[in-house]
Amino acid sequence: MIDHFIIGGAQRSGTTFLYRMLDAHPEIQMAKPVRPEPKFFLKDDLFQGGRKLYEETCFGPPDPRIRVRGEKSTSYIEYESCARRIRAILPEVKLIFVLRNPVERAISNYWFSVNNGLENRPINEALAVGGQKAFTVEGSGLSASPYNYLGRGKYVDYLNVYRKYFPAEQLKIVLFEEMVAGGGVVYADLLSFLGLAPTEDLPDGLGPVNASEKHDIGLSEELRRELTSFFLPWNQRLKDEFQVNTDLWLM
Repeated sequence: MIDHFIIGGAQRSGTTFLYRMLDAHPEIQMAKPVRPEPKFFLKDDLFQGGRKLYEETCFGPPDPRIRVRGEKSTSYIEYESCARRIRAILPEVKLIFVLRNPVERAISNYWFSVNNGLENRPINEALAVGGQKAFTVEGSGLSASPYNYLGRGKYVDYLNVYRKYFPAEQLKIVLFEEMVAGGGVVYADLLSFLGLAPTEDLPDGLGPVNASEKHDIGLSEELRRELTSFFLPWNQRLKDEFQVNTDLWLM
């Protein structure tokens, strides 16, 4: 049986770069298209079709050259229902979660909401601690709350949900900052995690690791410091419980 992995994690954290990196490997098949993401395990009707429908919907007929199949649906990380469903259909799956500095993630999330007509508050008001709206937008088609700017950066809480359903050896955490600093090292580590021969030679034509344009104009330095302090307890737990080098987010 072909092995499977799923990429989830923070929005605008280089997951598309990671998708392209792995899709270029001759023994890996990624679910197409990359956009819109499959989000198979968020869709009740598809999930009811089980593994057979998952394989058919996301990958098509088997290819003898392929040893591993992968899907990228970033918002899976935020749903315990997805963890349960993935466990039910793909109990042996490898899970790769890509994270980035939660302050930068919150800023990027804010501008996503602005650019999609969902947010009209100034950035310093919207990202203020205690200033998040606690609702989603009905009929928006979004799979996560566009206003949960701070809550969605408490990564350790999401990861602990997945750890209830999957053993530690099936979980891999990648930092966006590590991809920027050394994509080849990350690539080799991931290939080894997936049971493939590791190499640090990145495929050609990947382009830059591009989380998104930097749009933090207007964010006060005082608020940036406040947000950094706000996330410290969760970042420390992430470091202690999952051995993630969150010190990179203090540089």
